[in-house]
Amino acid sequence: MGYVEDRYRQRLERNCCLARELGRPPRRPVWERIGISHEAYDRMVAGGQKWCPKCMTWLDRGTSFHRDRARRDGLSLWCKACHARRRR
Repeated sequence: MGYVEDRYRQRLERNCCLARELGRPPRRPVWERIGISHEAYDRMVAGGQKWCPKCMTWLDRGTSFHRDRARRDGLSLWCKACHARRRR
């Protein structure tokens, strides 16, 4: 097991323990929530795509998402179109 996989496993275990302490079910990984395999998710991300959970589509990372330095990937959670609809 490589470093990245080990760190991911540790983070998942920590989140599961925290959720259990709070009496909530643990959060599933994003690829399980959207219904694809881990390998397919990695291929889409490596290809420059990002999932928008609001409109439930894969979109181009470079043009479809606002920048957000507070998030881990540096992009907003929702695409620009979903943000615009929400602001109206």
